[in-house]
Amino acid sequence: MNKKEKFTESHVIYSRILWDDALDKQHFWIGFIDRISASGIREKHLLDWNPDGDIPWHRVVYIRCKEVTVWDRKNRIDLFKDQKLPEFAWKQAETPFNTQIILQGDTQLSFEHRPCIGLIQNEWQEIPTLPPTLDVEKLVLLSWNVLKDTHNPELTYSNMRFPAIIKEIASSKADIIALQEVTRGFYQELLKQDWAKKYFISDLPTTEVFEEDTIIILSKFPFIVTEHLFSKHKRLLVAHFQTANTPFYVATVHLTSDMSNNSTQKRAQQMQVFFDWFNTVQGDALILGDFNADVDEQTKLLAGKGFIDAWTDKDGYTYNPEVNPLANILSPTKRVRRLDALHLKSQQWQTKQAELFATKPFAELAGKPFFCSDHFGLLVGIERNTSQILPNYFAQAQPTYHSALVWIPPQMENIQEIRALHDSKYERWLPHITLIYGFISEALFEEAAVLIAEAVADLQSFEIELQSVQFFEHRQSFTAWLQPDTKAIHQLQILQARLQKLFPTCDEQSNKPNGFTPHLSLGQFDSLENLQKIIPLWKPLKTQVSEIVLQSREKDTPFSIRYKVVLGQKKFTKVTPTWQMPIEIFMPPLTLQDKQNREIVLEIIQQACLDAIPQTVQVEQMGSAYLGIVTPQSDIDIICIIPKDVERVFFLSKLQEILSLFATSVRLVEDAQVPILKLVINGVAIDILVAQSPIFPVVFSLPALLRQQSKFDTLSWQILSGILEATYILKTIQEVISIEQFRLYVRVVRAWAKARGLVGNGWGYLGSYSWTILVINALLAYLKHEKPLSLENFMTFFFKMYAQHDWKEVVALTQVGKAYKASTKRDKMPIITNIEPCFNSARNVTRSTFKRIKAELNRAHSITKKPANESSWESLLDKIEIINKPNHIYFEIRIKTNDLPILTQSIGWLEGNIISLFVELEQDESLTLEFLPTVEYHEFQALFKVWIVAEHPDLQLINSILQNFANKFDIPQAKLSIDLHKNFAS
Repeated sequence: MNKKEKFTESHVIYSRILWDDALDKQHFWIGFIDRISASGIREKHLLDWNPDGDIPWHRVVYIRCKEVTVWDRKNRIDLFKDQKLPEFAWKQAETPFNTQIILQGDTQLSFEHRPCIGLIQNEWQEIPTLPPTLDVEKLVLLSWNVLKDTHNPELTYSNMRFPAIIKEIASSKADIIALQEVTRGFYQELLKQDWAKKYFISDLPTTEVFEEDTIIILSKFPFIVTEHLFSKHKRLLVAHFQTANTPFYVATVHLTSDMSNNSTQKRAQQMQVFFDWFNTVQGDALILGDFNADVDEQTKLLAGKGFIDAWTDKDGYTYNPEVNPLANILSPTKRVRRLDALHLKSQQWQTKQAELFATKPFAELAGKPFFCSDHFGLLVGIERNTSQILPNYFAQAQPTYHSALVWIPPQMENIQEIRALHDSKYERWLPHITLIYGFISEALFEEAAVLIAEAVADLQSFEIELQSVQFFEHRQSFTAWLQPDTKAIHQLQILQARLQKLFPTCDEQSNKPNGFTPHLSLGQFDSLENLQKIIPLWKPLKTQVSEIVLQSREKDTPFSIRYKVVLGQKKFTKVTPTWQMPIEIFMPPLTLQDKQNREIVLEIIQQACLDAIPQTVQVEQMGSAYLGIVTPQSDIDIICIIPKDVERVFFLSKLQEILSLFATSVRLVEDAQVPILKLVINGVAIDILVAQSPIFPVVFSLPALLRQQSKFDTLSWQILSGILEATYILKTIQEVISIEQFRLYVRVVRAWAKARGLVGNGWGYLGSYSWTILVINALLAYLKHEKPLSLENFMTFFFKMYAQHDWKEVVALTQVGKAYKASTKRDKMPIITNIEPCFNSARNVTRSTFKRIKAELNRAHSITKKPANESSWESLLDKIEIINKPNHIYFEIRIKTNDLPILTQSIGWLEGNIISLFVELEQDESLTLEFLPTVEYHEFQALFKVWIVAEHPDLQLINSILQNFANKFDIPQAKLSIDLHKNFAS
C-alpha cells in the first residue's frame, strides 16, 4: 500500500465488517492497547466490541481474521483496500473446520481443516468441539513406515508382520504416532486394539485415501486435522494442538521416493507446500515421517527454515539393507540411508532423546532374521525448556513504555545533583543507561529475569568510566548526557545486542539511525550556552557494571526496581517490598523437587486407573492445581471419570487395593455423601473422587458440556462441576488480566487469610475457592474504575470493598449465581458458585466466624488506607499464633491414639463434624466462639482449643452439648475427649 495515501481508520474498517453481509463476522477480532494485559495488547471479538464504550478508537492497533492480520495501524496493512482478504473472511467459511486456500505463485493450494476422531460410546466419531489446551511438559513421538502389504506381498509376509508391528507400536507408549504406508486392512486391525481406542485419530479407515496406502496420525490428545492432497493418494497431514503459550503443529509426510521421475524436484515442491502453509500460521512445529531423502538432501530442503534435526548421532540409519533383509530385498541400490527423521522448530520445546525403534527381528524366516518393516522407526522425546528456549510470548510481546531494562550506576550522588536542577524526568527515573525501552509487561518480569540470567551468564562484570558530557541537538532544545569510555561502550553494545535477541519486538534502541548509543541523560536545555555551563561541574566517575535492572511504573508514578540480574552468575533477585515478604512463608511456590514429586504421584495414580478396570478412565485434576495456585502443602484433588456402568465404590476399592502398595496411608470413605479415597504418597495428600460418564472423553468446554448435563447423574455432575467452576474462572480472568497477575493476587489474599487464621471451610471459615471468588469479584469491580492495576492498589480496593460490603447481598460472578436466594439464618456470607445448581461455597460460616472475618477485613482496611510504602503495611500479614481471652472460659478437644493414620482419620472426622457443634452452641445468641482453624499435635495426640466469650454462660448446658458431641465420635483405636475449663485465665 502506498504510504502517502490516506490510511483508513479502524472505526471505518469496523463498520465495513459489521454491515457487509458477505463477510463472516465470526472470524474477526480486534486487538487494542491494554495496560493491564500481560502482552500490553488485548483482544475482543468483533461482535463483543462496543463502538461507544470506554476504549477509544486510537487504541485499536490491528484487526485480524482468524490468523491473518487484515488491518494494522503500525505496519499500514489494509487488506480491505488492497482487496486481498483471505477466502475464509467471507461467509462460506462457517466453522473452524473449513477449507483454507493459499497461493503458491499462480497456483491455488487447498488445505482442509477438520476435527479429529475419537471413540465415543464405542463408536469412532468426530470430536465436534475445539480441543482443550495441551498441558504437558514432555511428549514422546513415534514415526514409522510400516511397509504396505501390497508391495511384493509374496516376499513381505504382511500377515505375519502386521500383528508384530501393532505389538511394537503399543510398546512404544508414544503420545503422538505418525505412520506411513498404512493400508486399510492394517489400519482396521490396529483400531481394534484396546490401547489404540484410547487415542484420537486423523482418519476413519473407510475414507477413500485408503484405496492405496497413506499416512495417519494417532494422538493421546485431541487435535484439529489439516490436510493437503499432493495427489489422490499422497498428502500432507498436520495435527494442530493448542498449548498455553502458542499453537503447536505436528506434521507428517511420506515424500516421493526415488522410484519416480524427477523425485528430488517433487520432494522440494512437496516441502515447499508445507512451508507456504506454515507461513500463514503462528506457533511451533515439527515435521516427521519418511522423507525418502538422504541427510544432505533433507538439510537442503529445510535450509534457512529454522528447523532442527532431532537426530544428533552420526548414523541413525532407518533404512539399512546390510542389517534388514526386507530392506535388502526391496532396495534397488542397497544403500544404507537415514530416510526417516523429525525436524523441530520451537521456542518452547527441545529434543531430549532420539532413538531407532523396532530394530530387532521378531522372527526368523528361511534362516534369516525377519523384521517388522523395511524401515526402522524413529522414537523421539521432546520437553519444554522454559529457561533456554525463548517463550513465544516474548518473541511476540508488545512493548510498553511503563517498563524498561536498564543499568543504574551504584554511585549517583554527583549525577543526581545535576539532574535535580536540569532533568524534567528526575522524579520519574533514577539515573540510568537504557538497554531496552519500551519493554515487556511487568507481569512477565519473573520469566524474563530467568531468561536474561541465562543469556548473560557468560558476560562478566566490567569497569565503566562516565567520562564526559555530550549532547543531542533537537529542533528547539538540547539534551546533555554522559558518555562512557570506548571499551565500556563496546561491552554495553554487546550486552544490549544479547538482550535485544531475547525481546525482538522491543527494538526502539537498536533501530535508532546510528544504532544503540549508550548514554546517561543529565538534563534538557533551551540553549547550547546554558548546557555548556554544566560541563565543568562533571568529574569523571569510575564504577562497575555488575547487574542490570528490570523496572516498571504505574500511571503517573515513578519507575520502581522489580528485579536485578547479576552478570556472569546466572543469578537474579526479586526486589520485594517489605510488607510482601511473608507471602512466601504462607503461600510458598512449589520447588522443582515438589513439582517432580507431584508428577510421579500423578503417574502412579494414572497407571493405577489403567490397571483397575479394562475400560477407559479419564483422570483430571481440580481445585488449586487446575488454577495453578499450589503450595507444597496443597492436597492433590483428583477426579476419575469412569464409564456409567462401573460402580464408583467398586472402582475406588480397586484403586485402594493397587495404591496400597505405594501409599503410606490409604482410606476409603464409603458412607460419605460423596465416596472418596484419601491417601498419602511420597508425602503428598491425595483425595480421589469418581464421576460416572456416558461420554468419553469429557471435554471441559462450558457450553458443550452444559448441554450434556442431563446425561449425568446428580452426584457425578456435582463432582464434574468442580472442574467446570475452575474452567469458568480461568475463562473469566483471561478476558480481563493475565493469568500471572491473577495468581499473584490470589496468592497474596490467601497468604493474608492464612496468616490471620481465616482459612478452613470445615472449621467455619472460608475455603480457598471462596477466597478466589472474592478476588475475581473484586478485580472485575476494580477494573470498571479504569485505574492503573497494581498489587498495592488492588489490595487497598479489596479490603475496602469487603469491609464495607453488605453481606445480605450475594457475591457471585454469573447471573444464575446472582439469582441465588440467600437465607438470613444460614447464609452469613453468601459467596455463590458459578455452575448450576449454584450453592453457597461459604455455607459453613457461623455467626462467630462471620464476626471474626469481618473484624479482620476491617483491620486490613484500616492498614491499607495508607500508602504501601508506610511501615503500617508490614503488620498486614502478621501471623496470629494463639487467641487468648482473659477472664473467659474455653474448652479443649483432645484426640489420643497410638496410630498416626488413625489420628489423621480422627482429625478428618473432627473437621467434618465440628460445624454442628458450633451451630448448637451458638443457639445461645449471647455467646461467641473464638478460635483458630488449627490443630496442635503432640506425638500421637491432637488438641483443638475454643474460647467461649459470654457474660453469663450456662456452663451446665455447654458441658452437656460438648459431651453429646464427644459421644458421637466412633473411630476405633482412638479416643476423643472434651474438657471445659471453668477457671478463668489470668
